[in-house]
Amino acid sequence: MNNEFLHMQKLAGIITEGEYKAKLNEEATPEQAVSKAIEMAPKLEKSSELDQLAQKVANDPNLLAQMEKALEKGGITLNEGESNLDVQDMKTLALTFAKKENQMNEDLDAMFGKEDKEGIQGGLSMAAFVGGSGLGAALGKVVLAVLPSLSSIFAGPGIAGGIAGVALYWLAKKVYQKMASKQS
Repeated sequence: MNNEFLHMQKLAGIITEGEYKAKLNEEATPEQAVSKAIEMAPKLEKSSELDQLAQKVANDPNLLAQMEKALEKGGITLNEGESNLDVQDMKTLALTFAKKENQMNEDLDAMFGKEDKEGIQGGLSMAAFVGGSGLGAALGKVVLAVLPSLSSIFAGPGIAGGIAGVALYWLAKKVYQKMASKQS
């Protein structure tokens, strides 16, 4: 969570001094981040922005290839012609990406120091998981449109990764449904 955002919450009286200090020091395990990310799944599932992106991906072979590569990065490998994803796949994607986010957080701490890496991390997360161009940028915009208060949901380095996994799951599910309906 952005330290400035927390500071503004404290100044506005939304959180107490004790809550402010606790949130600054709060760390989440990847499993905790996944639980919080999965709580956000219904918002992503029902979003018209994700529906629009799914339509775009279903009609663009380059974006479709990026999506399938991102699924593989998340530990989901579909057999040829297979396009069924289940809830366990969502958990796998979210956990894999939450763990990668934790590692990225540690790497950024080492390279930039804890204070200087705050602004860098959010932008890198979605691009690192889903792909830096095209799909990653588009999915990042959808997530921020659907979950504008993402930074206030949960502190800790794994949440962006968990949300990326959940968002990728719903995108893939919607894309495959659109492709199946075209073939019918």
